[in-house]
Amino acid sequence: ADPSRCAERVGSVFAVELQSCNTGISSQRWRFDGTELRLRDSSRCMQFDFSEDILTEVITRSCDGGSDQEWARTSSSNIDPTPDNNIVFSEFKKIRFATDTDKCVGVSSTSSGTRL
Repeated sequence: ADPSRCAERVGSVFAVELQSCNTGISSQRWRFDGTELRLRDSSRCMQFDFSEDILTEVITRSCDGGSDQEWARTSSSNIDPTPDNNIVFSEFKKIRFATDTDKCVGVSSTSSGTRL
């Protein structure tokens, strides 16, 4: 993991990419409520999109409680997943799909602009 990289919702395309961390950017501020990864100041949630059991992309959509917006995690520390707690991705060991815990979010590179 590269602690200088953060997951960021990019532009109007709803993509989620790794970018240099900047605490002043609201599109990098996520909260985890135990199931959803939600942009802190938004009604948009991180959602995974599968095509024939292959993850094609991680995007943001309006939060709808669907199984494609359910996440699970293992953490390197005890983080209280309350809505008021900002989650820093460097504190996560794995971010998994709640509906298929054998699959985790991964990236091919830690370079800025790499899509999740």
